[in-house]
Amino acid sequence: MRQAKKVRAMLPERQNGLADELERFEGLVERVIEQTDRRVLKGESVKAAEKLVSLFEEHTSITSVGARRARRPRVWAQGVAGGD
Repeated sequence: MRQAKKVRAMLPERQNGLADELERFEGLVERVIEQTDRRVLKGESVKAAEKLVSLFEEHTSITSVGARRARRPRVWAQGVAGGD
């Protein structure tokens, strides 16, 4: 994360779009690190609504499929917006 901040600071002004995109991804990666810390290191359960499942498609949600037939439901990431 520190390296990403350094790179963003070094970009020339004409590259503001790239700097904005890096900043957006920084926030998303920090969110993933935080949810992983909670789930793996602290043993907390993170609700599906709070999870970030894709860095590239933030609107993606978790859907449980086959919960009635199987002993354990199969979980899939599924796009919410558009014709997904």
